[in-house]
Amino acid sequence: MVFTNTNSYQVGGGISGLSAAYCLGRSGHNVTIVDQAPMLAEIGAGIQIGPNMSRLLIRWGLGPQLERVAVKPLSLSLCRYDTGEQIGFSCLGTEMEQAYGAPYYHVHRRDLLSMLYQLSKPYAALLLDHQVYNVIPSTTRPSILLQSGAILTADIVIGADGINSVVRKSITGTDVCAVATGDAAYRLTLPTSKMRDDPELWTLVDHPQYLCWMGPYRHISQKQEYNLVMIHPEVDSSGQDSFSNMCSLYQDWEPRIQKLHKLGQNEPLKLSRLAISEPMVQWAHEGGRVIVIGDACHPMLPYRAQGSAMAVEDAATLGALFSDLKCISEIPHLFKAFQDIRFGRITETQRASWFNRHIFHLQDGEEQRVRDTSMKTAMAKELGIGQDNIISDIDHGTEKMNLFNDSVINERQFSHDAELEVEEWKGHNPGRYGKGIDSHL
Repeated sequence: MVFTNTNSYQVGGGISGLSAAYCLGRSGHNVTIVDQAPMLAEIGAGIQIGPNMSRLLIRWGLGPQLERVAVKPLSLSLCRYDTGEQIGFSCLGTEMEQAYGAPYYHVHRRDLLSMLYQLSKPYAALLLDHQVYNVIPSTTRPSILLQSGAILTADIVIGADGINSVVRKSITGTDVCAVATGDAAYRLTLPTSKMRDDPELWTLVDHPQYLCWMGPYRHISQKQEYNLVMIHPEVDSSGQDSFSNMCSLYQDWEPRIQKLHKLGQNEPLKLSRLAISEPMVQWAHEGGRVIVIGDACHPMLPYRAQGSAMAVEDAATLGALFSDLKCISEIPHLFKAFQDIRFGRITETQRASWFNRHIFHLQDGEEQRVRDTSMKTAMAKELGIGQDNIISDIDHGTEKMNLFNDSVINERQFSHDAELEVEEWKGHNPGRYGKGIDSHL
C-alpha cells in the first residue's frame, strides 16, 4: 500500500516548483505551493529545452502544447563577433531527435510556466502573495514562518525558491547564498514583424536556429520570438541608460547586431546579474524533512542552457522516489537518495557550463585561433566535408571546443531519463531506503 497522506509545503512557484508539485501530487501526496509573487508571471524570456527535458514534458502530456508554441531549431551556429563568420555548426532538428529520442525546443518562459501550472493545478493548492520569512527545520513537522506572522507546518518543506533561497539558508545556516560571477545579461525581445523588411535579418527568422556570436568577454545568443540574450562583464553604467549602455558594449560587433539593436530601441530591455552559490555538501537538513531543489540547490549559469532541464529532472527524480513511499520514516532516506542520484550529473553539467563560459568569451589571440580551428574542423565533419580530419581535444579533458559536436558528452547529457534513473537506482538498492545508498552515476 502506498503512503499517500504526506503533506508538503513547497516554497517557490517557478519551473522547479510547479514541476515538483505535479510529480509529487500525481503520486498521491498533498502539495501546497507558497510564492511571494501576487501572480505567477513570466520572468526572463526564451529558454532552451533539450531532449533530456522534453522527453519528461512529453511523457507528462505536454507534447501537443510544445508542438504548438515552441520552435524546433534546425541547427546551432557559432559565429565570430565582428564579421559574423560561421565558426561552428551542429545539427539540432531531426538529427537531434533521432539520436536522443526526443526533440530540442526553444520556448518562451511564460509559455512553459503556463503549461506547468495547468499540469500541476489539479494536484496542488497555491498560496500567492505570501512572503516566506524563515523556515524552522524539524525531525517531524518543519514550519514556514510568513512575513504576515502566520506559521505553516507540514511533513516536509521543499525549497524551490531560487538562488537567494530562504529554505537553503535554513539548511546551511548562512546568509551568503549567491556570489556574483562578474557577468550580466541583457535580454531583448523583438517582434519578428520588424525584421521582415530586411532580407539580412529575415533569414534569421526564416531559418530557425540557435545562433551564438562569440566575442572577447561576452557573447550573444539568439532564440526565437526574436529573443537576444547578451551576456557581458558587469560595468559601471551610472549616468547612462540601459539601452545606450548595451549598445556601447557591442558597438564593434557585426552589422546584424547593430540592426537588431536599432529595431529594439523601443522594446522592453531586461538586465540581470549572473550569480552562483557555493556548492552545497548537504542538500537536505539533517533533520530529514527540509530539502532544496533546482536553483535553490545548484544554480546553473546559462552557458550550457541546462538550468531549466536540471530543475525539471530534480522534480522528476523526487516524484519517482516518492511514488511508492510506504512509511513516513522513509522520507530522510529518500532525501539522501535524491542527492546521491543527482549529485554527479549536476556537477558534470555545471562544469560544462563553466567550460562554455570560457570558450565563448576568449579574447582574440592564440587560444581563440585554436578554438576556431577546432570548431571549424568539427563543423566540416558534421557537414560531411573532410571526414579524415581529426577534431582537436582541449588539454584538460576529452571535451571538444563545441560541446554539441562531442557525441560522448551529448549522449550523457541528452539521452538521460531522470525517471528511469530512479527505477534503475531502486533495482540496485533492493533493501530499499534504509540501506546504504551509493551513487551509480
